[in-house]
Amino acid sequence: MKIVGEGANRVIALHGWLGGSECWGRVPDLIDRSSFTFAFIDYRGYGERFDQEGDFNLSEIAADTIAAADKLGWQEFSVVGHSMGGVAMQQVWANYPDRVLSLVGIAPVPPTGVGMDTVTRQLFERACTDADARRAIVHFGTGNRQTDDWVQNTIREGVAQRSELALQKYLRAWADADLTSILSGRRDIPILALFGEFDGALKEDSQSSIWKKSYDRVKTQTIKNAGHYPMDESPLFLVEKIEFFLKKYEEM
Repeated sequence: MKIVGEGANRVIALHGWLGGSECWGRVPDLIDRSSFTFAFIDYRGYGERFDQEGDFNLSEIAADTIAAADKLGWQEFSVVGHSMGGVAMQQVWANYPDRVLSLVGIAPVPPTGVGMDTVTRQLFERACTDADARRAIVHFGTGNRQTDDWVQNTIREGVAQRSELALQKYLRAWADADLTSILSGRRDIPILALFGEFDGALKEDSQSSIWKKSYDRVKTQTIKNAGHYPMDESPLFLVEKIEFFLKKYEEM
């Protein structure tokens, strides 16, 4: 677990499927450390927890997030989640609503999971073990705008961050997620959902209605000049939007 800042606004950051706690680009360097304290954690099977056994599902991530907060002495906190972390953050709130103040999703998987056609699902399944498949996913996620070197560096940064078994099980967890039943009647949590302008799959115009159907206090917004990885593509703008929301969410 990596701690950045010493501010009163406490935030736990949940990473995406293809990277661990070290795959947040420049975000840790840009945080307003006097106002915020961020805890960047790894899931089981990733990073410093690479060898830790587990079920590798969303409820386990939620329980481990609470364990991390307890270790830090945080009774209440907000959660920021990227991609898979976007549905994991919802599971944290669903399971522990008294602990979570607000949610910020970055290219977040919605509460309904992500429906894929057969070809796309097979691509993601191959990506658990195949670097070419991972490159194809990152290229698609960034709107085929980034260079091969950029994509390769993104993949290389995360390659030592995750186990193949974890990737396989977490893929089923986020892609096939359906939190709608457990969220029924529990809609009152401030949420900011941020989507990259060039994301190949999760764009604001297609995702906004899904989020607003599930939650009453949700705001969606597009991150300009970014795809699925705004922490690498537009980090200054991303951090500005996150911090502004976390300081103002009580006004929603």
